[in-house]
Amino acid sequence: MTNLSGGLTVAWKELLFIGNPNSVRSLFLLTDGLANEGIQETNTLVQMVKRLTADSAEDVETALLEGLRMSSNRAAQLVDSATLGLTPENVQAPVSLFCFGYGPDHNSDMLQALAEATAGGGYYFVENDSDVYT
Repeated sequence: MTNLSGGLTVAWKELLFIGNPNSVRSLFLLTDGLANEGIQETNTLVQMVKRLTADSAEDVETALLEGLRMSSNRAAQLVDSATLGLTPENVQAPVSLFCFGYGPDHNSDMLQALAEATAGGGYYFVENDSDVYT
């Protein structure tokens, strides 16, 4: 099962709470691009990502909480309280999303739209594992 919304929301939350963030923050999504758990519709996923890139800490926190609750029971369990305690400093540096689609049947249109919803994001097709270096 691929829960793009759950994975993105949890990763975004972790990225926002890094102490002393760099002025450039990047999130790498490596996926088969077949959202079949949590939020599955491209437009809804894109709107979620756009809300996660808002300038207001309050708006981003609301988007995070909603994303966690809507995504899956497992992701919802990570929400300890009604607030996460985001501050303006947490959302000051923008987050760029880079989507890497694996497999011949991945949803390239969705991954491209998700990447384009962030400033400086990008989409890449991974034809085979040797295209990705560690």
